[in-house]
Amino acid sequence: MNKLNPILLIGIAFLIVLLFLSFIGPYLPFVQDNLDKKHFIKDSNNNLLVPPLPPSDKFIIGTDKEGRDLLSVLILGAKETLGFILFISIIRYLISIPLGFLASRDKYIYNILILWNRLFTYVPTFIVVLLISFIPFVLYSSSRLLLMIILIAFIEVGNAALIKKELFAQVRKKEYVTSGIVIGTRPIKLFLKYFLFPVRKQIIVHFTFDIGRNMLLLAQLGFADIFITHVIKQNETGSWVWFNNSNNWPILLSDSLLFIKTAIWIPLWTALFMSFTIFTFNLLGEGLKEYFTKKA
Repeated sequence: MNKLNPILLIGIAFLIVLLFLSFIGPYLPFVQDNLDKKHFIKDSNNNLLVPPLPPSDKFIIGTDKEGRDLLSVLILGAKETLGFILFISIIRYLISIPLGFLASRDKYIYNILILWNRLFTYVPTFIVVLLISFIPFVLYSSSRLLLMIILIAFIEVGNAALIKKELFAQVRKKEYVTSGIVIGTRPIKLFLKYFLFPVRKQIIVHFTFDIGRNMLLLAQLGFADIFITHVIKQNETGSWVWFNNSNNWPILLSDSLLFIKTAIWIPLWTALFMSFTIFTFNLLGEGLKEYFTKKA
């Protein structure tokens, strides 16, 4: 019996930590669920301090620029952040898997995917998302969150579908596939049993890596002050302003260049949480890849 490899074990342990933070973390006694913005915070001597405040006995890793306990914000935002990157990958794979299958049968669809992939390969995904996020339809949409998630997923669909196409093309050469076609197996059953099931392990590995890449992309967008969630409201002067009422991690990377000099704990701890997530899914991907290879 093959033992689980160390990389997979570490990846699973890290994933358990992320799930614990997401679902159990908000109920821990030191987590402050009241995250109202504070313009001033009183210290032990009743002196008024202007946030962000550095790490202290009261705030273990400091506060954010709104005066909220940074550790509480990161823990409360874990579920939402993980939900974003997972949802992006789910949409991408629900589209790319059938497209990859069709491309393995139809050269016309294959050529479309080639063009799709080349179009977004020459320009980094980060730049494409950056440009799309400023399109008025996306910028002012009340459904910006859903639009941004779908757009981010779609950009990488071409590349993901081409990878699936190669997997399905290899399966198509197998004798059992020919037998299934000859005996008149229904198309849906043929796809699920004869094509998708044999490549499920590779798809699981690719899907795991994809989640980590999504977190990296959101981190890049956060440094550029581009967020998938924001609300547009009119202030007292009559001008329209964008602000976020969400706790997802990329928002905390806003104004990072300023905070690196004045409040380094904010981008530092946010980057550490996001890096931990990226590292977790990369370890899981590598571990699953090795595990499936040994089981083959």
